Amino acid sequence: MTVLAAAANRRSKFFDLQQYPVNAASQIWQGGLVNIDSTGNAVAATDSSSDLRCVGVAEESVLGGSSDGDTVIRCRTGRSFEFAATSITQAMVGTTMVVVDDNTIDDIGGATNDLPVGTLSKFDSVTSGWVFIPYGGPGAGGLNVVFASTVTGIVVKNGVVMSAAGT
Repeated sequence: MTVLAAAANRRSKFFDLQQYPVNAASQIWQGGLVNIDSTGNAVAATDSSSDLRCVGVAEESVLGGSSDGDTVIRCRTGRSFEFAATSITQAMVGTTMVVVDDNTIDDIGGATNDLPVGTLSKFDSVTSGWVFIPYGGPGAGGLNVVFASTVTGIVVKNGVVMSAAGT
């Protein structure tokens, strides 16, 4: 490829709705959070160490087939969604929320594996809040590998800054 010498009409796509293969025999419910597991297939979100990342909210209910990838699920991102919460506060608005299950979120440290969902955009109550899930899910366009490390007070997991000293 060479540098442009004139205007270019660049193709683009809006990726607020993505499709993923479903893990065999997995039930994913419409409106539920969806994770990608260690085999690369979609599953109903849980706080599991074998899940790699959250990829959005299911557009429909799907039951996986007899083999991985026999069915697919469409997941929506790029907007705020209302979820049940374990225990959140108004002070958490703007901070990263993590998966508890396919219907529940919590703040970092409230779940075992701290799998990021998105950012708390609106606090409704201790048990309910709105979470903005970025296009493609947390970490999309960043580092989509599983790691957790702390360097000078900054914790990064799946390409998402989970916490920083002084925040």
